[in-house]
Formats: sequence, C-alpha cells, structure tokens
Amino acid sequence: PMMLLLGKSIVIGIIGVVASSDLLGHVKEYESAYDIFRKWSIGERILYSLVPGFSQVSYEILASMAYLEDVESAGVNSAIICAYPILVAFFFYWYLAEQFTCTQWSGLAMTVGGTIILGSMSGSTSDSGLLAVVWSLASMLMVAVCAITIRVSSLAGWSENMCMVSRCIAIGIGGMLMLTLELSRGSWLFDWDLLVWATLVATIDCLGIYAGCRAYSCPKVRTACISAILGSASLVNLALNIVLLGTVQPMLKYVSMGVIVLGVVLLAVVG
Repeated sequence: PMMLLLGKSIVIGIIGVVASSDLLGHVKEYESAYDIFRKWSIGERILYSLVPGFSQVSYEILASMAYLEDVESAGVNSAIICAYPILVAFFFYWYLAEQFTCTQWSGLAMTVGGTIILGSMSGSTSDSGLLAVVWSLASMLMVAVCAITIRVSSLAGWSENMCMVSRCIAIGIGGMLMLTLELSRGSWLFDWDLLVWATLVATIDCLGIYAGCRAYSCPKVRTACISAILGSASLVNLALNIVLLGTVQPMLKYVSMGVIVLGVVLLAVVG
C-alpha cells in the first residue's frame, strides 16, 4: 500500500506539471494568479501553495500506516480520519465566525460521540490496534490542515485551477521525497502492475482534488459543511472493506459508524 501511495503521488505531480503548462495558455488567469502570488509573503506562499499538497501526502501515509497496523479494522478506523470536519468547524468558527444551526451542532456532537466510541473500540486492546488509532488521529489532523489551507487560500484569491495545480505539484514533490527515503532503506522493487494501478488511482484522485478545490472556492457555503460531505466517504470505505476484504466487525462498531454518518449528514444541513 505504501509504494502504491507514493507511486500515485508522483503521477499526480506529473499531472500537475502538465496542467500547469496548459494553464499558461490562459493568459488572463495566469497573470491574475501571478499578481496574487507576488503580493503574498513567503509564509503565505508556502501556506497556500505547498501545505495543502504536503498535508495530503502526510495524511495518506499516516492512514496507510494505520491500515498496515490493523487491517481488520481499516474500514472502521477510516471513520476516525473522516471525522476531520470537527476540527474544521471549530477553526472556522474562530477564524471567520461561521455560525451553525442547532441541527448542525447536534450533528457535530453526534460525530464527536461516535468517534470517541469508535476510537475506544477500534481494532483491539493490543498495542497494534491502539497504534492504528493513534495513526488515524494523526491522519485526521493532517486532512483537517489540508482542508483549512485550501479554504483559506481560496479566500485569499487563489482560483480553483491554481489550487489544483499547486496542490498536485506539491503532492508529487512529497511523493518523490518519501520514495527517496524508501529507496534508501532498500524496501522497493519495481513492478509494472504498480505503475498501472498508480496511474489509475492518480487519475481518480485528481478528479477528487479538482472537485474539492471547486467546492472550497464557494464562499457562501460553510466550510465545515463541505468538509462534512467529503468526510462521509468513510461509509464507502467501510462498505468496500466488507465487500473486498470480507471483514466482519462487532455490531457496536457499526452502530458507532452509523452515529458518525448521521452526525455528518446533520452537520451538512444548511439553515
């Protein structure tokens, strides 16, 4: 899984470079983006251009580490990662004073409660199961950082096209750095099947990256609502884990999963 992830990241970086060359043909958009970029401080350039991509690579690596630690609970542990709208909601409540309805606050409480129950039972009481929970929580933090920086960069004037291109290139750079580390440890053997699957996954991921950038570029929609909709992918992860791996979880875990999903749905309700 780790080598597939790094291969996918590198392919995404290549796609980002190709997209950036195509973007040069749109002179007005490119010039506008360059003017915005030039006005930013060095810290803002790093925050808006590199941090989203680097944080995505980080949360995917941490999620893979959680998967490798506890394969049986991979689908359920993904719910912990996908609970990141909690962090996003609190950040933008503080940063932009984004207000929520009682229904949305109820959804947030259900998501938190379900995550606590799920985390306390996730995997097992073994060191491996508990470590998987720790990696999942760290991954949740990184995906929250990714969502927050994308939204803030959009509010700072970064277009969805520039957001996607810079994010893809940063992902590619992060993938190359991690691949170099893996090669130095002698833990990689080339496989053509890996290249095929990495390309397929990268293509799908790029569509998701573009859709996410477009969604976060809508200023009238609450950031936590967008994140909640994206975070509901944990339900798909759980279903795929059951169908593809044939794993069976205790009933209480499925109940906790249902609470989280319901909380995410309520959190996404506007007005």
